[in-house]
Amino acid sequence: MERKQKLVMKHQRKKKILKLLQDNPIISSACIQVDISRQTFYRWREEDLDFDTQVHKMMEIGIDAVNDLAESSLISNIQGGLMRAICYWLSNNHRNYILPRRVIDNNRSRERIMDNTIIFKDFSGKK
Repeated sequence: MERKQKLVMKHQRKKKILKLLQDNPIISSACIQVDISRQTFYRWREEDLDFDTQVHKMMEIGIDAVNDLAESSLISNIQGGLMRAICYWLSNNHRNYILPRRVIDNNRSRERIMDNTIIFKDFSGKK
């Protein structure tokens, strides 16, 4: 295959992978459908900054689409009376049901609650 044909095929594959990522932001899946390795995909991103920028944009669109689908399914489950869905929604969106979330900061050996109240906790094992 001559060089020009290879470049055309590469361009077509890049275009197809961008379309696939817009619909489904899973890189492995898109690579399989375009018949390239993940290594090739990441090499293309390193070599071609415009392609890398387009990948970011298409993946954002794809993630938004999946999020919309997930939210729609969650709402359908809430409407259907599924208690897990109802509890999930309330615990993440209604101030009366939201529990404090703890984040462990191993670099500073302390535990922090998300509302900025700090609780110091010794992880060193010393007493």
